[in-house]
Amino acid sequence: MKCVDHVTKNLPQYNVRVVATLLWAFHRLKISEPLLWSALARESNKTVHRLKGKGLGLTFIVFCSEPDRCTREYKERLASLLPIHIQTMNPDVFTKCFELVLKENLMTDYLFHDNFFMVIWKKSAWLGERNYPTLIKGLLEYGYLVKFPFKALD
Repeated sequence: MKCVDHVTKNLPQYNVRVVATLLWAFHRLKISEPLLWSALARESNKTVHRLKGKGLGLTFIVFCSEPDRCTREYKERLASLLPIHIQTMNPDVFTKCFELVLKENLMTDYLFHDNFFMVIWKKSAWLGERNYPTLIKGLLEYGYLVKFPFKALD
């Protein structure tokens, strides 16, 4: 494809927002060109530290939604950057990141207890009702059990 060749050739001159937009555009267009994705992974790896909340979340979603888009090490690097911006993501991006972290087996105790769970616990109304089923299923999949500190009334 002519567009893919053009983007691959000119990728080093694009800024971080353009790279993030291209990632999302090629993901939504379902383009699965291996050379393109390796170039996008290489270039986004250079600029990922400059992304803010939603941009980092969308980058994580793009690379973790398909198994062959990047290496396991890059997915782990993206997961390690999530706690920095998890508070500024919108509810849908937060929920999808939570789902993909569990699916890719990238969850750590720190990432769960100090970040994802705290947002789920403190901002449950903010997350919205359409995200609840995914979050509850994810909590059960992770093995989190809620123990109530009171006894049931007889």
